[in-house]
Amino acid sequence: MFRPDGSPAVSSFTPEDWHILAGFWYPVGFSAEVGSRPVAGRLLDVPLVLYRTGGGITVAADYCPHRGTKMTLGRLQGGEIVCKYHGLRFDGAGTCTHIPGSPDMTPPRRLDLVTFPVMERYGLVWTCLKGASDQPIPEWPELVDPAWQRIKMDAVWETGAGRHLENFCDTAHFSFAHAGTFGWPDRPEVKPYGVEETATGLRFELMTPQQDGSLFQGQPNFADLLSEYDVYLPFTARLILHFPRGDEHIFDIVAPLSAGRSRIFMLKARDHDLDQPVDEWIDFQKTVNEEDRAMVESQVPAALPLDAKAEGHLPSDRFSIAYRRRLQGLGLTGGAS
Repeated sequence: MFRPDGSPAVSSFTPEDWHILAGFWYPVGFSAEVGSRPVAGRLLDVPLVLYRTGGGITVAADYCPHRGTKMTLGRLQGGEIVCKYHGLRFDGAGTCTHIPGSPDMTPPRRLDLVTFPVMERYGLVWTCLKGASDQPIPEWPELVDPAWQRIKMDAVWETGAGRHLENFCDTAHFSFAHAGTFGWPDRPEVKPYGVEETATGLRFELMTPQQDGSLFQGQPNFADLLSEYDVYLPFTARLILHFPRGDEHIFDIVAPLSAGRSRIFMLKARDHDLDQPVDEWIDFQKTVNEEDRAMVESQVPAALPLDAKAEGHLPSDRFSIAYRRRLQGLGLTGGAS
């Protein structure tokens, strides 16, 4: 399943890009999903199993070292995960503790599961396939402050992680792709804006003409909203929308399942309309996301091109150009195998 260098034997990424991307933290599931049975995950072409024991959640490669059977087919019993094929048992550290067919045998370490570090934060299970990362998981206090109302959702898109992140931070498409939700069709112009490099990525802000979020209140109200974007390399962004009645934070966290497939974790928090049910808030965001999906999944190639000459650019693409350069600065080529 793995090459000697730790990369998967079958990968849609170039070896160089895989090793760079594997050095970052990504979410691979929601903490609440991991309970009484093993849960399947995937990251950078590596199939994963998530399971919970008394010591917390374990993230491991989804195969039994004995004969390669998927551990997600197994069960949890007595605080351990049990392989469905031959009954081998593994504890929360991935250590093989018992071989039913040879009960007196001390399991050799080569039968231990391949495990990865785990952090639970914001209701998500995060892991880093390289075992360590120089880039920490961002600090977002709004997601743990009980004074803020919060929601979460996820979806799998048939696109590269960079394509999705770039779309999330693109404002020129609002008047067109989102004309049915929040876009202002009569105000397509994107005013000039600057992009600042930060220690973790990029930051920019601009005024975006759009509905102020009152779509479901029956009185659409268009306004120029201050929108602040913070991008955390390689594939995470936070958008702060300053509505007249309060702020809304949208956290877009993209986990690359493969070079052309991504799982998007979206977390949202707001400090207003706290007496309102969240169902309409969730439904509205899902509608917006599906408007984006139709555009982004149609893009060719699915992986974000990093060569500046690969696509045309407009003045409104100032962020996109800076983002692609920062990805190149990581050593990424954007290539697929």
